[in-house]
Amino acid sequence: MKPLSATATEKISRFFKHPLFITLFSTLVASWVIPGIVGRSNIEAARAKARIDQALEVMNASNSVNTHLHKIKTAFETFEKDSLSASPEDYQKRREELRTRIYSIHGDFDSIAWSWTWSVSYRARVLKLVSEKEFEELQAQADKYVKNLTATSLEFDKAWHSYLPANTSASKPTTGPVMPGIEKSLRDLQSERDEIVRKMAGVFQ
Repeated sequence: MKPLSATATEKISRFFKHPLFITLFSTLVASWVIPGIVGRSNIEAARAKARIDQALEVMNASNSVNTHLHKIKTAFETFEKDSLSASPEDYQKRREELRTRIYSIHGDFDSIAWSWTWSVSYRARVLKLVSEKEFEELQAQADKYVKNLTATSLEFDKAWHSYLPANTSASKPTTGPVMPGIEKSLRDLQSERDEIVRKMAGVFQ
């Protein structure tokens, strides 16, 4: 093949430098490149927002669980303060009022406490918000959280069995208040629970 003449080379050079060609070429490149960049940017922004939303959901769910546990604790403590020195008849009445209140709070507690951690980790994996390693970390922390709730429930069982026996005609216990004896355990379990939740939220940050 013969090399291009100087005249032909000059014409080609002028063609590529022509403002109309530059405009058309720039428009064509922009129509290919910019949508791709914008699309990827939008996807990354949506993914980042979804991760933040999941971190907030972790914190909100945990706060809700802690609130219900605090209500249960307060209900038992108030009952001890007001009822252990009451007459047998008054004690029976207050115990049934406590039973109604505890059952209501505990029902709300059960509806969220045992499942929210798995819901969060499952949703994060399905929506591809986390890596496989991050998903395994979420599962590990979810397992620790459930074990913590189990231990917390066992502590509350000590008050439950004393004040809300299956036999509704059982007499008033004479062993003294229960709640002071489990105060430290409940506090330590909440500290542990809060640390677990902090690690779960950290996966999304």
